[in-house]
Amino acid sequence: MIAVALFGAACVASARAAAPQPHIYSLKAGDRFDVAGTHIKCRVGAASSGRAPTVTCGLTLPGSTDPLPKSYAFSFGDRGVDILAAGNRRQIVFRARTDSGAPLGDPAPTDRSLGTQNVHLRPVAQGLQGVNIARSSVVCLAVAYPRPHGPSLNCTLSSPAITKALRKQRLVFRPLTVTLSSNVLRVWRMSKTKTQTVIFSRSEPKS
Repeated sequence: MIAVALFGAACVASARAAAPQPHIYSLKAGDRFDVAGTHIKCRVGAASSGRAPTVTCGLTLPGSTDPLPKSYAFSFGDRGVDILAAGNRRQIVFRARTDSGAPLGDPAPTDRSLGTQNVHLRPVAQGLQGVNIARSSVVCLAVAYPRPHGPSLNCTLSSPAITKALRKQRLVFRPLTVTLSSNVLRVWRMSKTKTQTVIFSRSEPKS
């Protein structure tokens, strides 16, 4: 299940009195977030040359911000995703671009809060916790999967225009979604007929 679908389901669930409200934090360049119960840590990179910000997420050593050796991370933004291998210098091992003309629509508004934020996302069985990134269409959600699968982070692009386009029977673009857990990193691309295909997959080392 991709993050866009999960976010839509959360919005429906939030209308029910018995279901908890989804909590989506608005972050900006320089802010950080992590996923409780995992070693997933993320930072929002500053925009350059007028481009939208990107989110870089990876696995870290316990109690540290250093990358887990031999692990894979990702950098995701409106223009696409880069997969990075841990090392002295992060090496790009895979790249997928967003389709040109993708209906991104209005990005999340600029967050004018002072200082930097450090958000801790809790994967929950009902409702959702996640972040949207100011001046971009990036949305990342913490997802609680049933055992034996652990919590994961799903990042995708979400906007009013994309939500509207996803209601159509056939898409004119192919949305990307990145899934990172303590066990695996995967990149998915949806076909124009709404079939999900894994276009990159690597196992993560045990932390």
